[in-house]
Amino acid sequence: MPRYEIYHLQANVMFDAPLYTPEKLLLMPARRLVTADDLAALKKWQVDYVETSGRKLTDQEVERILQTMMAKKASTRALYGKVKDYEKKRAFEFYVDAEGLVRTMSEALCSGMRVDPEKPRGLVRRLVEEIRRSRDIYLNIIHNDYGKEEHLVFHMLNNMVLCLTIGVSSNMREEDLLTLGLGAFFADIGMLKVPKHVRDKTRELTESDLSMIRKHPLESEKILNRWIEDYDDAVIRMAVEHHENVDGSGYPYGKKSHEIHSHAKILALADVYNAMTKKRTYREGKAAVSAMKELLLMKDKKFDAAILKTFLGVMSVFPVGTIIKLSDGTFALVVRPNVGMPLQPIVKVLFDAEGKRLEQPVLVDLRSESPQDGVKIVGPVDPASLPRIDIVDEL
Repeated sequence: MPRYEIYHLQANVMFDAPLYTPEKLLLMPARRLVTADDLAALKKWQVDYVETSGRKLTDQEVERILQTMMAKKASTRALYGKVKDYEKKRAFEFYVDAEGLVRTMSEALCSGMRVDPEKPRGLVRRLVEEIRRSRDIYLNIIHNDYGKEEHLVFHMLNNMVLCLTIGVSSNMREEDLLTLGLGAFFADIGMLKVPKHVRDKTRELTESDLSMIRKHPLESEKILNRWIEDYDDAVIRMAVEHHENVDGSGYPYGKKSHEIHSHAKILALADVYNAMTKKRTYREGKAAVSAMKELLLMKDKKFDAAILKTFLGVMSVFPVGTIIKLSDGTFALVVRPNVGMPLQPIVKVLFDAEGKRLEQPVLVDLRSESPQDGVKIVGPVDPASLPRIDIVDEL
């Protein structure tokens, strides 16, 4: 692998493959600008040279890549450009940064390179902090269809968010949260071994496609076993077992409930829910409430009943961001679940019975409403039937 001496490198260069330290640790992803600050830090750390399997790009190539990156950032900003609240913007920005980290680390591991284990651990710890701070914002983010063209990496990140939301809401211990987050991240790395034309297929998958895809838990296991000293057995078991079903009908081994790691059962639920609610080129995504109902039908077949109950309690039957109609005729937005009370979330009433926007929205905790006389949820509503609102701003 070609080497580049740090003292001979100039600022603002770029390579078309990742950079690694002499110890084969990932230093910088491909097509990332090496700045003067980066070089100063490497000198401070006494790194004499870096290695890469790629080549140094020309000034013209660098300029084109930077222009593409700026366009992508502008597109990303458009996702939350109208958001007024600083906390929500900060959460969106972290989510976008986290996607880049997930992409870089997963591609490095899949290519056979070692990633400093503190990097994924650091990402999980930060994500736990973020969920504790802004859980409802992140639940709304994962229900939006960001990353339509690169859904695998976003799917991995969304699985982490959902698993850690369940773990945090269940008061899981810190070490268990770390294992849960790492397992959710690494479980689908093996999918990168599946040909891209199969992963991103525009039609329904054939039996041959499905056969390749069903091997990805074993590919993830192989990748993790290569660096087994970095990750404990529970993380590897999550990767292998997250497509096993409690009735033994899953893959790759057809394990039954008592044989499946409890963290893998959580990931199995998050994985299916995230997949069901996202649009693909060959099908529409299901509304969150429809996905919830479908998951309930799979109790004791695909999913552990106790974990499904916990999931339902954390998410509510009507997840954050769902527009609903109330029994008094008004329309509201679900802004926060009441853990353990899936039919009684906290809602913000935005429209009267005629669909006219209220001058002053009203926050209602359905948990405190009387079962006899209080307001109840009638059901979900198509947002297109009401005046347009910015859901993120309303949360």
